[in-house]
Amino acid sequence: LLVSTRLAGDEVEIRFKDNGPGISEDMIERVFDLFFSTREGALGAGLGLPLVSDVARRAGGDLTVDTVYGEYAEFKMTFPVERASIDE
Repeated sequence: LLVSTRLAGDEVEIRFKDNGPGISEDMIERVFDLFFSTREGALGAGLGLPLVSDVARRAGGDLTVDTVYGEYAEFKMTFPVERASIDE
């Protein structure tokens, strides 16, 4: 698991990348759907990504995914940066 942060213009990016199996094309459009999970019988499954996505949007940011099936999945969270002036 690789976690990185960087300042990109007026946004902070937080990236989470793994070297797991990635996400297949038929699943990618659903990963942010509430209660969607590929794990059968897992209580509470399908809540994490929708909740994190909602938190990011409420803060003015976003959560996106980039993946290559069989190679990796990378989630990128962005948040706006408010810069204070010297006078504040």
